[in-house]
Amino acid sequence: MGERILLLQTSWLGDVVLSTPVISALKKIYPHSFLATLTTPLAKPLVQYNPNVDLALTYDKNGEECSFISLVKKSRELRKLNFNIAFALQRSARSALLVYLSGIKLRVGFADSSLGWLYNRQAKRPVDKHDVLRNLAIIEPISQDEQNAELCLEFPKNFSLSPELLKLLESEQINLKEKKHYTLAPTSAWKTKQWSTDEYRRLAKQLTSRGSKIIVIGALSEYDICQKVTQDLPTLNLAGKTTLLESAYLIKHSKALVSNDSLATHIASAFKTPNVVIFCATSPAFGFGPWRNHAIIVEKEGLSCKPCSRHGGKYCPTGTESCMKEVYAEQVLAALDQLNLNL
Repeated sequence: MGERILLLQTSWLGDVVLSTPVISALKKIYPHSFLATLTTPLAKPLVQYNPNVDLALTYDKNGEECSFISLVKKSRELRKLNFNIAFALQRSARSALLVYLSGIKLRVGFADSSLGWLYNRQAKRPVDKHDVLRNLAIIEPISQDEQNAELCLEFPKNFSLSPELLKLLESEQINLKEKKHYTLAPTSAWKTKQWSTDEYRRLAKQLTSRGSKIIVIGALSEYDICQKVTQDLPTLNLAGKTTLLESAYLIKHSKALVSNDSLATHIASAFKTPNVVIFCATSPAFGFGPWRNHAIIVEKEGLSCKPCSRHGGKYCPTGTESCMKEVYAEQVLAALDQLNLNL
């Protein structure tokens, strides 16, 4: 009888994508195991169709299950599933406490985790490597599979876009099978990771002047930003009109993606979609850049204040927003042309 394994990653959506190589590695080490993942409800579609995942569980830690009482209830739910090994990728006290209260015999976490002493096996997390390799280090005491580490995103069987979305694409004469359109993802959860909306618009204008088709994606809450990029241009603003998997599907079938340091970048890496990534307040040195993809990074160099933080912030600490505004559309367009030349 195989092991019953629980893999926890309840952080940001992009972090969940970057953790998918751990799923493959665990299944390789424990080929007969029952493997479950625990993510947020929003992130569930990113892992539930992975062929190596037997069960996708959710923990709404930022919503209905944010209280300590909910944590205890969740631990009781997990206890009933009889897991005997847990791997916790997030280094929070909540993750450590959750697996401890769940009564899981072997609890593996990172040595620098909050409440790390609740893990009975601690892995060293290599801070100077890409986050994919940092995640894989969770199983380093057992095995390491860096050479085969690939991001994995899968769609459900018979997946298709909604009729409404297909109609919008048809109205702009965009045929996804041809992979001739560009996708722009101009938003981010953090304002200082977001390239200038004006420059995104200038880029869109230059691309459409060449006859290129443009799709702009984002959440419903980001519609206004996307509208500023697309207004009065022959482009398609799909902000708030796609599910997470539909957005991923559009990226997969793009000629190239232009994005910030964000989830869209990691989706492009998963599908090997050519990608130009603009790093504003953050830096690829933090380990969250494109992973083994045909990608070019564009950023403002020579700023003494950059990078200002690991994940970006809501406001520029200097008030200049230089890292966001002093990267220009012409630079990104040149990077796109370079990608096309190298394909």
